[in-house]
Amino acid sequence: MILSMSGQMTQFLRAVVLGGALGVIFDLFRVLRRLFRHPWLLTQAEDLLYWLLALAALFLFLVYDHQVRPFSLLGTFLGILVYFLTFSPLLVRGLVSILRFLGRLIVTLLKMLWFPFGWLLKILAAPAHAGMNKGRSAAGKAKNRWLGTYNKLKEKRAAEKLQRQNEKSKRIKTKPILRQKRPEK
Repeated sequence: MILSMSGQMTQFLRAVVLGGALGVIFDLFRVLRRLFRHPWLLTQAEDLLYWLLALAALFLFLVYDHQVRPFSLLGTFLGILVYFLTFSPLLVRGLVSILRFLGRLIVTLLKMLWFPFGWLLKILAAPAHAGMNKGRSAAGKAKNRWLGTYNKLKEKRAAEKLQRQNEKSKRIKTKPILRQKRPEK
């Protein structure tokens, strides 16, 4: 099917918009990575998902009228390039700032809502807590005894390591530093 000049221009502009949309989707993944730490494998899985989505969108767009047109590919890459050079930094910084603000706001609101209930829970739980202190102190003493033994062992190992290092440095013979004579004038 032969496209008129206006049809080709329309398809080119659609390709530019598709490139911009692919850039926005990529930036959404970037925003998620900035907000939440990702393990390496999850990052790779996200990249694979993005490229599969981008490939599917590009394939569907290019074969929409059963013909692959080179100017459509050029328009898509031009759209991605223009988006990343102009809007991408603003969108990423803006979304990260907005989402961090909303996260802090939600945490603050939840703390404010929980405060009366936490206070009431402390008042109601105080008598039950007082009765449990006897058993807890014996467990606490055993824990402290174990930690004390562990810390002593740790200190002993550190002292032995330091002693071995000192002995090793004594075994290494160092040459005395000789002063150089100044040349006579």
